[in-house]
Amino acid sequence: MLALFALKGLAIGLSISAPIGPVGVLCIRRTLTLGRAFGFATGLGVATADVICGCITGFAMNSIAGLLIRERPLLDCAGGLLVCLLGVGIFVRTPVAANSAEPARASLLSAYVSALLLTIINPMTLLSIVAIFSGLGVGITTDWSETTVFIAGLALGAMLWWYLLSHAVVRFCGNITVAWMKAINRFSGLAILGLGAYLVISSLR
Repeated sequence: MLALFALKGLAIGLSISAPIGPVGVLCIRRTLTLGRAFGFATGLGVATADVICGCITGFAMNSIAGLLIRERPLLDCAGGLLVCLLGVGIFVRTPVAANSAEPARASLLSAYVSALLLTIINPMTLLSIVAIFSGLGVGITTDWSETTVFIAGLALGAMLWWYLLSHAVVRFCGNITVAWMKAINRFSGLAILGLGAYLVISSLR
């Protein structure tokens, strides 16, 4: 069971990190202008913010598990609908070109911290995590180990995506276009929308 939660966390970590929003463009831009290490440091900042929001959400839900269990069908349906809305939002998102210059004296620490702050102050970060946790039923239990393993998987999935993205940008730097980033958003949006639809249907059953 714990292995299943870890795999779910890994998949969700990849899914919520893959859409190319403002911070994704920032990661690409820093990779192109400053190098792979700066791009990955930016991604680690985003992953850290996701984990912080995951801990806040998951362990808060653990604390009121009794109430959530009584309202589980309604919560599952509401969470599934929120995940659907998240998927639609990602699908229609249009990235901007990653062509702005970065400060020449940037450091890895500043790249990490700036991405962390940009992500953590974005209310959509926490709302996305809440929607996914409630839809999947993560935290709706008194077993804190399941939530811990899920968050660990989420962290690993997020870090894996940013590692792959920073390396892909270096490898295919001449082909990183708005159309390419839009295609990633379309695929990610459809995947998350499909997950949300599945959660809604499951709750109705």
